[in-house]
Amino acid sequence: IALLSRYLPKSKRFENLLVLVPASEEVHGSGAPQTRAVNKGAIGVSETPLHPTGKARFKNELIDVTTDGEFLDAGTKIEVIETSSNRIVVRRAER
Repeated sequence: IALLSRYLPKSKRFENLLVLVPASEEVHGSGAPQTRAVNKGAIGVSETPLHPTGKARFKNELIDVTTDGEFLDAGTKIEVIETSSNRIVVRRAER
């Protein structure tokens, strides 16, 4: 065991077993990748149907979003009403 603990971490075969996280990906306290923040009140457009989750575009950035229970079609103008961790809640924009 002493020999393995000394030489195994330095071996090429051991390096192939490790799962390395890319350095460019930021990780916060929960261990999940941190998405770029979208501020409350931001206006965007749904790219996919939101039933109740899907993708929306905010300033050329595609983000996973969830509605507050309403089903929305693709191309609907939406507004961010809540953000927490990596969850973004939206509703149909009234403007």
